[in-house]
Parts: sequence; structure tokens; C-alpha cells
Amino acid sequence: MTLRVRDLHEGEAEELARMTRSRTLGAGLVRRAQIVQHAVDGLNAPEIAASLDLCEASVRFWLKRFNARGLP
Repeated sequence: MTLRVRDLHEGEAEELARMTRSRTLGAGLVRRAQIVQHAVDGLNAPEIAASLDLCEASVRFWLKRFNARGLP
């Protein structure tokens, strides 16, 4: 089963892009934003995990959490 990221709400795309480029947010927040951004760009969990040097379980966890709760 392929895990897909939900459609972004108004303003989320801009906020997500800002977060992925941030130099002032914590590294964990930036990494989570990068995971979601890669999913929005069409990559699947194994591809995201390989590109960010993470395990697939972590990628899936954060994508599920984003789908349920959004950016905050």
C-alpha cells in the first residue's frame, strides 16, 4: 500500500517551502518539512528515505502525522 500525502490547504504550500529552507527552525522541524515536501513532489516513502538517509518507518510516521494534524 502506498502512503500518499493529503492535499495541502491554503497557505500550507508556502509555509512548507519556508520551513524546508529555514536556518532558524530546529533541525527536526526542517527535516519533517522536507519529508512532507518530497511527498508533495511525488516521491514515495522508500525514495524519500533514501534521499534523506532515514528509515522508511520514520518517513511513514511523519507522513501519517502530517495527514492527521497538518503543519502545527
